[in-house]
Amino acid sequence: MFLFVAMVCGKNLMSKSATFAPSISCKDDNFGHYLFLKPIDLSYIEFTPKPTFENLSFLGDEGKYGLENCDARTRTIGIFMRALRFENITSAVEEKYGLPKYTLLTMLMQECNGINYLPNGRNDGGIGLIHMQPALATQFGLKTFNGCTDLVCFNHGKDLRFLITSNTSSPEKLIEYDDRFHPIINIDAAGRMMKYYSELKCIGKDAWDSAHKRYAGKYNYKQYTINLRYYLKFLTDEAFLAEVENEFNALNPNLLVDGQPADFKKFIDVNHSYNRNFELDKYQIFEPGNRP
Repeated sequence: MFLFVAMVCGKNLMSKSATFAPSISCKDDNFGHYLFLKPIDLSYIEFTPKPTFENLSFLGDEGKYGLENCDARTRTIGIFMRALRFENITSAVEEKYGLPKYTLLTMLMQECNGINYLPNGRNDGGIGLIHMQPALATQFGLKTFNGCTDLVCFNHGKDLRFLITSNTSSPEKLIEYDDRFHPIINIDAAGRMMKYYSELKCIGKDAWDSAHKRYAGKYNYKQYTINLRYYLKFLTDEAFLAEVENEFNALNPNLLVDGQPADFKKFIDVNHSYNRNFELDKYQIFEPGNRP
């Protein structure tokens, strides 16, 4: 716990973990494996109107490296307030590939703190709700802006930040430039990575510990998994989840969603409905597997 508290009060590993994940050689015998292929094309279709929020506040300041200027407990609650918006996506992908529950949600909490469109803090080209470097994204079948395939590219990172600031009024357009901006395609790729890594030779305590070690890299693995276990503990703590809800409601007494008063449950429900606009229903019915 001391290690985690020390981490959350400063610059964390969030922006570095995927950067140093081991690349997979094109000579790998399994490179044609279906898990390397983007399994489905998804876009943005407004099945439900995009919600409007008024008087919305979260705990914690959103900085370059995620949430900052707050103590560890406040930071954790702030991460949960934001990240639970995406739980119906992470759950769908976990179910698709048989991943342990909350595998991807805890990774999302670690990588972006639940902040959408947050680039890697090092500005080296990583992006996504679960951060991916261009090289790793490309290896798992994703389109990157201008076709960047580098592991680290600061010019690419600068381009991504420009795209984000240029599309603030309609962030859904970002998916046209780079697959990592699409929440389902991005999280699906992370799910495929974890599934694939779990099937390789075990280098950890078990298949999933081994997958996290391959994903985070040997230098970040220990602290990375400590952080994931920390989030997992709270995801199964009903008292803590109630505290998140109560803190949100106390912070947002005048919250309006589409002009109507709303509380935390309504806020999450509306966001989950909005996620369907990224073709979540279409994603949930397809069956992954080798394609001709």
